[in-house]
Amino acid sequence: MTVTVEPAQAWHIAPIARDMRAWDVRECAAFGASPVRALKTGLAGSHMVWTALVNERPVAMLGVAAVSLIDGIGHPWMLGTEEVYRQGRTMMRLYPVYFGQMKARFPRMENHVHRDNDKARRLIRRLGFQFEPEAHTVGGEPMVRFFLEP
Repeated sequence: MTVTVEPAQAWHIAPIARDMRAWDVRECAAFGASPVRALKTGLAGSHMVWTALVNERPVAMLGVAAVSLIDGIGHPWMLGTEEVYRQGRTMMRLYPVYFGQMKARFPRMENHVHRDNDKARRLIRRLGFQFEPEAHTVGGEPMVRFFLEP
């Protein structure tokens, strides 16, 4: 299997949305978006955005949307398919490269993840983020804010 990363393109949206991980679908819904809408919004509204492909098939899109360019604050995000987990070792080598680029531009980053999405929380923690201790409800789902500060 060949894993590559390239700048995200609109055609990447449909294959990722069609096979999106259940947790990602649930998180999108909590924020009032379908998988397609969330990916379109992420692609259009992000300062940096890439797609991970396995054998030239899009499996995940990740990026960072600017909250404040002046203050260097961004919202990192990633939405993907189960293939992300099947390619876990390779993906774990790639994530730091792209999150490093995000961090260089946005030294302060924050977003939310479902309280019970253990796999995502482990990855987020490995990337150096911290979590607020208490969850809050978004769209009926318990979400936890994660953040990175310089």
